[in-house]
Amino acid sequence: MGCSGSKGQSDSEQSDSSLEVEPLHAKPLVLQRFDILKLYTIDTVKENFSCEFILEFILPEGTDPSTDKDFPVDTRAGEDFKLSARWYLDKIEPQNLSGDGPAKLLDSSCFPKDGQTILQMRFKGTFFLELDLKDFPVDKQELTIKMIYLCQTTNIARDGLLRAKFELGPERSCVLSKLGLMSPKKTWLPLDDAKLTCKPCEHVAGDRTFPALTATLRVRRKQL
Repeated sequence: MGCSGSKGQSDSEQSDSSLEVEPLHAKPLVLQRFDILKLYTIDTVKENFSCEFILEFILPEGTDPSTDKDFPVDTRAGEDFKLSARWYLDKIEPQNLSGDGPAKLLDSSCFPKDGQTILQMRFKGTFFLELDLKDFPVDKQELTIKMIYLCQTTNIARDGLLRAKFELGPERSCVLSKLGLMSPKKTWLPLDDAKLTCKPCEHVAGDRTFPALTATLRVRRKQL
């Protein structure tokens, strides 16, 4: 793609050309895995569910694999602009938490796989449950986890060239591994072969818009 601001261009030519500039951070975070490792509870009184889940993203090409908190991240203009895995790690967090407490990042790592850099995170938390009781006591519920990417979709960093978004990998894992021992195992049954429906979306906060990612598991209450 061409660069804008070349000598000899008119203002209108520069404006038209600037629209064609390839953002330096144009490549998205690609979802490789969003698995619920354990679904512990579904509480229809408190309207929440608790679970442990794992996320894996393919990081953009050229990302430094360091997750060291002291690793320098250069966000100044110039050719030396570079992000680390730590930068992405600090920008991804759960959004639809219930009032019982924050989600906990249990562990994280960054590793090479098939020539790509993978960022892996494992969380445990309690999330809001939107009830749909019209078919009670054989009702079906959707359990949704929403992750937010704390970098605006039209960020002004580097003169507006920093862009953020999620994409879904073509061969990704999005499943429920196991239910809890008592609740909800004896009360709820996963539907759709325990697969999660994952989709990118947006999260709006005031005049700011952030990329978001939701993973939804459908369950049905068992007949007692």
